[in-house]
Amino acid sequence: MLNKLQQLTKSEALLAKLTLLAGCVFTLLYFFFAHEGSYFNDDWAYSRYAHEVLTGDFEFEDMPFSHRFFAYLPVSVLYATIGVSPYITTVWPMLCTAGTLVLIYYLLRKNYPGVAMWAVILLGFNFHTLFLSNYLYPDNIVMLVGLGILGVLYRFRKVRQNAVGFALAFAVLNFLAMLTKETIIYILPFYLYVFVLDLVRKENLKFWVWSAVFGSILLAFYFAAYEIFTGHWLNRFLMTSEIVNEFKPGYLNNKTAYYFNRLTFEPIQFFIVSGIIVPIIFAFSAPGVTLRNLLKLENTRSYWLLVTILILLAFWFGSTSYTHYKPMVLVPRMITVLMPPLCISAGFALANNFYKPRFQLLVGVLFIAAAIISRSNMAAIYVPIGLFFLFVRFVPKFAIPVLGLLAIMFSLAIRPLHFMVKPTVTDYFVTQKLMTERLNHKSGRYQVFTNEYLAQQHASFYGYKPNPHYEYLNYNRTQHVSATADTAFLLMNHAMISNPELMMHLKADSVYMLFPERKLLWQKGSVQLYMLPKKKE
Repeated sequence: MLNKLQQLTKSEALLAKLTLLAGCVFTLLYFFFAHEGSYFNDDWAYSRYAHEVLTGDFEFEDMPFSHRFFAYLPVSVLYATIGVSPYITTVWPMLCTAGTLVLIYYLLRKNYPGVAMWAVILLGFNFHTLFLSNYLYPDNIVMLVGLGILGVLYRFRKVRQNAVGFALAFAVLNFLAMLTKETIIYILPFYLYVFVLDLVRKENLKFWVWSAVFGSILLAFYFAAYEIFTGHWLNRFLMTSEIVNEFKPGYLNNKTAYYFNRLTFEPIQFFIVSGIIVPIIFAFSAPGVTLRNLLKLENTRSYWLLVTILILLAFWFGSTSYTHYKPMVLVPRMITVLMPPLCISAGFALANNFYKPRFQLLVGVLFIAAAIISRSNMAAIYVPIGLFFLFVRFVPKFAIPVLGLLAIMFSLAIRPLHFMVKPTVTDYFVTQKLMTERLNHKSGRYQVFTNEYLAQQHASFYGYKPNPHYEYLNYNRTQHVSATADTAFLLMNHAMISNPELMMHLKADSVYMLFPERKLLWQKGSVQLYMLPKKKE
């Protein structure tokens, strides 16, 4: 058994395959065990658009969501071929999450299997990418497409053949990224830099010319379609600018204080609190390239590290508004395009420096420092990794790679595992069961008073085939029971109204005061159904 373990540690290619399998399996397990159904207005909107495309009812709305076609058109295909359900709704982002792991492995498996092994672990067990795989948000979709763009450019610069084919793939992927989410712009500085570098060197010009040709053709059709269907070829961008300006935060009244915090220490705090600091510590504890290597892209490691640095700079200092300086909000889903190149850069650092005492000491100290600074349960992730690297010298050398993999893997898995076993925060599936089985009469007229979220989105609980005999009302706006209703109900979802992220205005006690003559009919988990007395108009 000892000999087999020693052979395993020497086979980076085998370990890379096993970690890819582990990452994909863990993504699937998280998908099924941590699924909450639809979560908030974002994924509900994309789901509704997907269904409206099938029924021919789709119309543009004054929100960016309706313009992100690649986020929901694949879901329309799934609805048409399989059917409508919360799981089918989120198959697309889940596949993109697993697909990103596969693409990382594919790009690195031949020449850098050790790097692929570490990169897949760091991304495959990252909580936020797993969390987003369960909701119809565009962030993991743009993560995969962004890596595809970088991968095409990377592969072409390696083989330097079939410039037209690579240019077509590059242009199409950029176009699909634009149809997914605007955060793809974070990788634009990198390949503009590569273009200028190639222009100065007079290299790869055929690739760039054909990329411009194909990109121009795609954009011409795109803008022409907007001119025809919306009346203005720049409709999407004008609308986005208006929305950003409409929601100007209060910091504009005190710019100095806000800007200083946001542009100095707040991103560091954000990376620590979110867990993104894990690959950052690895990647920058041993960059392994000189400034000249980095700027001239003289090797693969320089390529992925420069991508990482430029995306970080764009996220840290860039603006989301055309009219005033407004840095991006510090939310993990706004920077998913960073994760693949960051994890690959971290993979290079780990693969090349894992056995070096100075690297081990620095990494161990930084993780313990992150645990202290976080002052939260994130310490449960940072402390085990930090202790492993501080005491790795006492581990038999042949066992270090496997134990290192397991230490990082299980430390990162703590938070996803918690979400897989913790109580639901929405009781979505209990609510759906109640609606489809008990609130689904085939005749009569019924009113259901419930929270604003369920009142607005009840159609999705019926698979977008709502019962015409039911009227769902927001009890925060009206408590009037119609005299023509056969029966009126009060539907309470305690998990949903107590979830701070859903920002409900009324809590349970306040709602009960609005309906003092209720009678309990059904209860399961945090969901309750009451009958309300009829009232004369």
